[in-house]
Amino acid sequence: MLGADLIGFQVEEYSGHFLRTCGRILSAEANDAGIELKDRFVKVATFPIGIDPVCWDRRRQSADINSWIDSISTAHRGKRLIVSCDKVDAVGGICQKMLSYERFLNAYPEWADQVVLIQVVTTTTQQPELEAGISDVAMRINSLYATLDHQPLVFLKQDLAFPQYLGLITAADALMITSLREGMNLTSHEFIHCQDGLYGDKRYGSLILSEFTGSASLFGNHALLVNPWDIRQCANALYAALIRDWRERKGDWEQLHQLVLDNSAINWVKSFKESMACDKQISYRMMTQPHLSVTRLKERYQHASRRIIFIQFEGTLAPRGSPNSVFIATPQRTIATLADLTDNAANDVYVLSSRIGRTGEAFPSRDWCGIDC
Repeated sequence: MLGADLIGFQVEEYSGHFLRTCGRILSAEANDAGIELKDRFVKVATFPIGIDPVCWDRRRQSADINSWIDSISTAHRGKRLIVSCDKVDAVGGICQKMLSYERFLNAYPEWADQVVLIQVVTTTTQQPELEAGISDVAMRINSLYATLDHQPLVFLKQDLAFPQYLGLITAADALMITSLREGMNLTSHEFIHCQDGLYGDKRYGSLILSEFTGSASLFGNHALLVNPWDIRQCANALYAALIRDWRERKGDWEQLHQLVLDNSAINWVKSFKESMACDKQISYRMMTQPHLSVTRLKERYQHASRRIIFIQFEGTLAPRGSPNSVFIATPQRTIATLADLTDNAANDVYVLSSRIGRTGEAFPSRDWCGIDC
């Protein structure tokens, strides 16, 4: 991977893991921008992929799609519709979702005949034990809460045609994603874009999103983030999605939709191209920058009558991490070395850090050292 000029990750968390791995295993100089090798610089950045809203708008004009929107809306008239589309795999979180929905119906029985969860699953590989567990929970839900004229769970094990899929997410009141581990979940992007109210009578649907997806880092507080392993939290999120005020839903949807537009597939490609053009200039500067000569530095240090010393905290005095990560305690040896430098009246020492307000926590006393955040 380090043979490339630019390495892109979907999620900032993953790029951070990669930078720290290169620093610890390869002893390479890693900073927030990338990896500094002996002869060049490898840029590491985050590029969250998205959808093409313009293409989706064209496809939504199809008569087949509008027919499915009307059909789904008519079939579930008067009901609140929660939808979900997942692959059957170990990290899909389908079983956790089923258990959360069961918990919701048990905790809020007044909703049992007012809400329908449509769970669509597709199978890529055979996992009989997982499929059996999901089916058991699905049958238990319907056996306990179904009536002659209402079925609270519609469980479909099939691939939907595109018009059916688009009609489903357009007619929904909420989308629930409970992945145990995933990068960017584009289903959430598609759902948000289809909730503009231009087609069908539903708009501003709520997004219930697993905090373990890459999309959670993009959508932040404007979605109902959940831990899929916390069944009670997921059940409460379902309830919150159903009772949210129209203005609150509209405000969150507008923020989410703007994020979808800003992080479209077209902008994803543009950001790569712009970053590549910038990286060539960075690599050239890194190649022309001479390596530090310890001998020469020592000579100049000894002959100077006055010295100002700037030390970068991340990657020098402490392990490099994300800007919001918590500092570990600074080793006593590091503090002692800084104290030795500042004991010399000819030295002015400054510690530089990009972590605003957090660097000072690493030093028990700062009377002898300047901190610049």
